[in-house]
Amino acid sequence: MSEIVGPAAAKAALQQLIAQIRTSLANAGPAGSSTYEAAVTKAQSDLEAFTNNAHAAHPEDEGEVAAVGSIKKVAFDLLVDLSLDELEGNNTLLQEGANKLAGLATALDQQTAANVHSAASIGLKPVKDTIDSMTSLVESVKNLKANLSAADPDEAKVAAEIDKLVAQFQALRAAASQIG
Repeated sequence: MSEIVGPAAAKAALQQLIAQIRTSLANAGPAGSSTYEAAVTKAQSDLEAFTNNAHAAHPEDEGEVAAVGSIKKVAFDLLVDLSLDELEGNNTLLQEGANKLAGLATALDQQTAANVHSAASIGLKPVKDTIDSMTSLVESVKNLKANLSAADPDEAKVAAEIDKLVAQFQALRAAASQIG
């Protein structure tokens, strides 16, 4: 960009530059796209070049220096706003990525818990099947016990052993049901 001398030239050049930037950003595609990012980068570069090349024709004239300085401040503020918008857009993209990652982490944690539970369940399936088949056997033994006579010492002894066996089985079944 060539030198811009005086407040009138600075004002006209900045108006033209703003119009070009608007057109360029409007035609660049959606925010976040590579063409939009390139347009923002060019706009930032053009605004920086403007602020570096605009100056007063008469540096000793404080009014002219202040006027050019005010125009340069408008260009600088636009440069900062474009940079902040780009930063905000990038932060939005980063936050969206972090949210997606958190969702995936939650889903992964849930799947891991389900896998651990499934693995434990699969590992206990043979035990549960055995306990289920033993349940019917214990019921048969209980029925046999009912036919034993408590008056006969040998039968009373067998009945006591059956009671111990039933108690052990019930404890085993209770423990297995708490695990699975």
